[in-house]
Amino acid sequence: MWLERERWFQAAAVVLLSVGLVDCRTANLSGGGANVATSQSAPVDHGYTKNACKSLGFVVGRGGGSFGGSYISNEQLVEYAMNDLRNQVAEKGGNFVQHDTPQLGVPGGDGATSTATVSGTAYACEGDPSGEEDAPAPKAPKPKLTEAPEGAGGFKFAQSVEEAAGACTRGGGSWKIEADEGSCSSTPVPVGVPASAALGFCSGKLCRIDISAVPPSAELLAKYEELYGALRKKYGVPMKDRAPVPEECSSDVSACVSGGKAPQGATWKWPNDFQIDVGLVSSPAAEPAVRLTYRSPESVAKESLGPGL
Repeated sequence: MWLERERWFQAAAVVLLSVGLVDCRTANLSGGGANVATSQSAPVDHGYTKNACKSLGFVVGRGGGSFGGSYISNEQLVEYAMNDLRNQVAEKGGNFVQHDTPQLGVPGGDGATSTATVSGTAYACEGDPSGEEDAPAPKAPKPKLTEAPEGAGGFKFAQSVEEAAGACTRGGGSWKIEADEGSCSSTPVPVGVPASAALGFCSGKLCRIDISAVPPSAELLAKYEELYGALRKKYGVPMKDRAPVPEECSSDVSACVSGGKAPQGATWKWPNDFQIDVGLVSSPAAEPAVRLTYRSPESVAKESLGPGL
């Protein structure tokens, strides 16, 4: 008789425990729930645009229960409630929930905390939460239209061969001329480092000025920065900006330039076809140099026809 009574109590305890465990919510995150973002602030505070999120209604998450919840820590109860909340939002098709502060409850008579609830509003949000997808693409800066250059290095466009030769020799340079191509061993107006000029003539008038500035190898990049900065300050944003120096060239830019790996330079161009280019090149003496090329409309037209024309 005693044995039968003991077995009955054990069976009843098992039944009660099973009922209690069913009533005790210990929700784990579902796959969809794991993708639901949570916050106590609105979606717009996280980068979503005003119309990117649609409200899916009020939701309440619960953790713990009248039996068994008292054996779970408060932190776990809150975690289970938040899991339940996120799972419900995912079931509604949402991916964001703005929630209140979780609340702990003491429904039992033993004074122990056994439940946690948290309420909030579910949202279905579209787009990048950083707002980048919804932001218009930045517009490329327009070139600053300034007056076109009149010349460079002490030479002026439309000078005759004799006038260009005189400017060269007065500045202390040696002059040479062959057909429509002239050269000066220096520039009448110094550029801060040794430099030479190659000059092109169109119908006997100066139309192209190439200045090759040849600083010491260790100063090549610094001079490039200086001349590029001076042009940008005077003429504004280039139509085509320069490319950064490749990482492989950072330790020895001169070797990269000599090896034909110089980065793309910058170009300024005016509506009337005046043009300036600056970049890193090998000088006529095969030394790394900063090349500045100034072209008048006549030079641009001549070059478009091809060599020898």
